[in-house]
Amino acid sequence: MKDAKIGVIFGNNDKNGEYREGKFIYYGNIYDDEVFHSQCLLDFASVYFPDKSIFKKLTVRHSPSTIGMFYVFDGNVLILNTSSDKHGKSLTIMMPDNISDVVKDKLYKVVSELDDFSLTLIYDIYLNEGIINGNDMSTYTSEDRINLLDKYFSLKNTKNTKK
Repeated sequence: MKDAKIGVIFGNNDKNGEYREGKFIYYGNIYDDEVFHSQCLLDFASVYFPDKSIFKKLTVRHSPSTIGMFYVFDGNVLILNTSSDKHGKSLTIMMPDNISDVVKDKLYKVVSELDDFSLTLIYDIYLNEGIINGNDMSTYTSEDRINLLDKYFSLKNTKNTKK
C-alpha cells in the first residue's frame, strides 16, 4: 500500500457471482504525478464495478472524496494514500456504515502491516444539500493505528446498541 494511491477492501458485494468480501486490492502509483486520485478511483471502478452507473457519470473533476463516497455507500472500505513530502506518510480511510467481521479483520491486517503512516478515519458519511459530511478521527503516530481502529469499532458498537 505504501506506493499505491488507493486501496479497496471489498465489502459484501460480488461481481458476476465472484465472492470478493474481504479481498484487498491496491491501485495506482503514489509517485505518478500525472494521474490523480480521482482518475485512479474511476479506472478502478471501471474494472471492478462496471455495472455501477454512477461511476460513468463522475469525472476526474470530482474530488476523490466524492467518488470515494460511492465506494463506501456500496459497502467497501476505501483507503486513500494522501502522503506528501511536506506532510509525510498519511492515509485517509473512508468507512462504510456497516462492516462485516471478514472486512474488519482484513482492515486490521492491512493497517497493522503499514509502517510510519498517520491515519484519518472518515465515517458516518452522508450528503447534505450536495455537500459531503461525516465524522472523523485521526492518529499521528504509527503506534496508535490499531488503537484508533479499536476506538472506532467501540464507538460503532455503542451507536449500534443504542438504536
